[in-house]
Amino acid sequence: MEFAPTYTYLVTLLAQAGSEDESRKLVEEAISNVKLIKKVSYEVDDFIKICEELRRNGGRIGVVATASITQARCYRILRKGGLGQKK
Repeated sequence: MEFAPTYTYLVTLLAQAGSEDESRKLVEEAISNVKLIKKVSYEVDDFIKICEELRRNGGRIGVVATASITQARCYRILRKGGLGQKK
């Protein structure tokens, strides 16, 4: 699955570590905790905030959240022209 800073992407990844309903609940709780609203797509920085909140759960959820943070950071770098490329 190709990375996208979206609600659905995050729920789908987390569902691999548990149920889809539980994943939705966790993501919605994290969104609320970081004072954002639920929407289809997020700016990369907001997506990272949600993932950082999810990481607090630890375990498999924390691992998925950490991987998602890494993907989001790479996505941001590549959208800005990539590593070592002139802008």
